[in-house]
Amino acid sequence: MTKEEFSKGVTLLRYAYPYYFKDMDKTEKREFLEAWYPFFGTEKPERLLSAIQSLIVKSKFMPSIHDLKAEIAYLSNPFLQANPEAEWASVIAAIRDYGYYREPEAMQSLGRPTREVVRTLGWHRICMTTNDCVTGLKKEFCYMLKSKKDEYQRLGITGDYQPDVFLQEVSARVKRLAGA
Repeated sequence: MTKEEFSKGVTLLRYAYPYYFKDMDKTEKREFLEAWYPFFGTEKPERLLSAIQSLIVKSKFMPSIHDLKAEIAYLSNPFLQANPEAEWASVIAAIRDYGYYREPEAMQSLGRPTREVVRTLGWHRICMTTNDCVTGLKKEFCYMLKSKKDEYQRLGITGDYQPDVFLQEVSARVKRLAGA
């Protein structure tokens, strides 16, 4: 992203949060741009603008650099947006539509994050659960999906969820930390 594209995002922030910028003179505004740009220079302009627009709707306070980076990660990663309750409903719909024996087709109907959790729990186990045990299984599913989301946020992994890419990113981070 160029500085001009970044300044468009800052202009959007200035219109949404005029109180934050009202006492800044031109020098301070330029310093603000120079201080914040290194954090967002590698981002795509449309991702930054989407994150700014999303935060404007969510918060009446000026976002921090951390808030913007977290929102960019959230918006660019569908896995982080997964709602456990809605994902559980999609699992139940897959059971209803495909049943016990058509697991491959059922798995294709599920989103990647949900598919990963369902594989961990076991498709056949989910299908064979009796009505009185479904609540416990649903809680386990929601907990596992939330745990995966939290792990992704903690590791700072963005982009579409792909297990092989995830493993490559994690191993690259471990090697960097180990100094290899």
